Amino acid sequence: VGCMDSLSCNYNPLASLPDTCYYPGDTLCPDGPDLTVVQPAIEGSMMLDVLSQVDPCLVNEGCLTGYGVRDLIRFTTHIKNIGSQDYYIGDPTANPQMFQFDVCHSHYHFQGYAEYVLYDSASQPLPIGFKNGFCVLDLECSGGGTAQYGCGNMGISTGCGDIYDSNLECQWIDITDVPSGHYTLVVRVNWNRLADALGRVETDFDNNWAQVCFDLTKDPNPSGHNHQ
Repeated sequence: VGCMDSLSCNYNPLASLPDTCYYPGDTLCPDGPDLTVVQPAIEGSMMLDVLSQVDPCLVNEGCLTGYGVRDLIRFTTHIKNIGSQDYYIGDPTANPQMFQFDVCHSHYHFQGYAEYVLYDSASQPLPIGFKNGFCVLDLECSGGGTAQYGCGNMGISTGCGDIYDSNLECQWIDITDVPSGHYTLVVRVNWNRLADALGRVETDFDNNWAQVCFDLTKDPNPSGHNHQ
């Protein structure tokens, strides 16, 4: 149930039964979506891992920066919509301008969704960052929302969140060639400030990132393992 007029400010693209519509200028119009990154989810999930079998597609997609045994820092990314309106992405075939098709794994990436950047102690970004956006959906609704989006029709409902767990493929930073030192891992969402598929702009971009600082000490033995 929802407003079915696309010209309204509370249009619901999933609605099949009509409800009251409001139009721009009405005080009852929702403010808009607001995506934010949950910092404790990153901090509480960070772990070191070693990947022995490298899929060439992972290098092609930018998940890994090379072949052979790779040293990784895994972490969970939790993105919530704390705004008053859904962030609607939709079907890749219906909104191709918001997606990039990866021919290696034959799936779509939502452009500019989650971005992982590693900074050194001089605040300089290292060339190992990665943009993740295979599927954007409602995985939890602890904010009082109702789950309604999945991989076939993507988005994050107001009051819901999307979670990329640390055990998922590409949910890492490749630190194989990173020397010992003090680093800051930054997770950013919608950093290009894109409107959603319906033209809705986030109400706040100041909360579109979170960071965790850590010290990395490389083990001098040739096994390639690291200690944090």
